Amino acid sequence: MKWKMLLLLRLRIFQLLRMMKTVGTFLFVVFLFVSIGILFPLLDNLLSLSSGYSTLFCLALIALIDYSREDKVFLKSVFLSLKYYRFYIMLEYFLISVPVSFYQVIIGQLYNALSIFAACLMIGMASPMITPKQVSNGKKTISFIPVQYFEFKFFIEASGLLWTIFWLAGLASCLHVGIYILWIFVILIIMPEMFKHFESRDMLKWKDNFVSFKFLNYSLFFLKVIAFQTILVTIFHFEYLWLILYFIFSLLVALFMNISIKYEGFTPVFPTGYGQNIVSILTILMILPGGVLIALFYGVWKYFRAESNLKSLYA
Repeated sequence: MKWKMLLLLRLRIFQLLRMMKTVGTFLFVVFLFVSIGILFPLLDNLLSLSSGYSTLFCLALIALIDYSREDKVFLKSVFLSLKYYRFYIMLEYFLISVPVSFYQVIIGQLYNALSIFAACLMIGMASPMITPKQVSNGKKTISFIPVQYFEFKFFIEASGLLWTIFWLAGLASCLHVGIYILWIFVILIIMPEMFKHFESRDMLKWKDNFVSFKFLNYSLFFLKVIAFQTILVTIFHFEYLWLILYFIFSLLVALFMNISIKYEGFTPVFPTGYGQNIVSILTILMILPGGVLIALFYGVWKYFRAESNLKSLYA
């Protein structure tokens, strides 16, 4: 059984190396440097957050990974015993949480480091009882979201109650501006998943500047989605107005980048296609002051390629 676990961990390492090859080793190292060495200290310094927020962020990330992962059926076929299945899941989550735990140890927060490992243990134990995302049933249709925003509509329908809980959690932004920043950051992270599916050829009503019109429509729509939380955090934490505006701008840039990349690779032959690795890393880099400009320039480049691709298909 231990050889199965070692082989699976070896597979994860190869997946990591493949991602490095896709996005470039330098950019991947920058991503690690930002996410491990800068993200949480930056939030501590800017917002006077306690180190417990990084613990909560890590817990939310692990829970989201467990809910979203699509390999549970495969892992259950490999580990016929639930005991070994749980142990392997816990081992993966331990390895994922090592950077944050290491940061907690460096700043002397041993209790938070132990809390993260305890959470990995609990989520690993509960993992077999969580229905894998791809075999989940009970999807409900949401009629109040227009079909023109079908990417968002389908994502919300697939997420079910989880999105409602997440949206309501954003109302806690009135307690601390850091909650709003983490809330917006989660939206940025899930955006590549939202825009990875292609519509059918007859569903795409092409016209000149199709990508720019879609971005403008989606921009107004997303501003409505986050409006209530944004108003609350602005009222209660007006001294952080420029920081709030920066993250709203980051949201719009991420939206522009994701839409541009989607239609750069659009083809009616395949249902999906997407360079999610590079988009995820550029999204993380937005945490850096001015990091949003990197994503903006990349999005502009992809925008012109997207318009050119659609013209070759429909013009």
